[in-house]
Amino acid sequence: MATAIPTQSSHPPTASRNSGAAASLGLKADPSSVQHVQLAFDAEDRPAVMEFWRAALGYGAAGDEDLVEPNLIGPPAWFQD
Repeated sequence: MATAIPTQSSHPPTASRNSGAAASLGLKADPSSVQHVQLAFDAEDRPAVMEFWRAALGYGAAGDEDLVEPNLIGPPAWFQD
């Protein structure tokens, strides 16, 4: 069963508080330091392994080989046979 993926953050008040706290400490955002991370799994029984990690992480299916975190914050996971 696929999980709906929101297109925007469901936690803007939290993000605003975090930004305010960072600014009060003199910290500035540095978008150049952002990195993309993806988990990759090589599995003999891809559907079973995907189901385990979907349940363990609370991720949703995005096609037959990918899992994504519902808020698109955590790294996506890719599975191959």
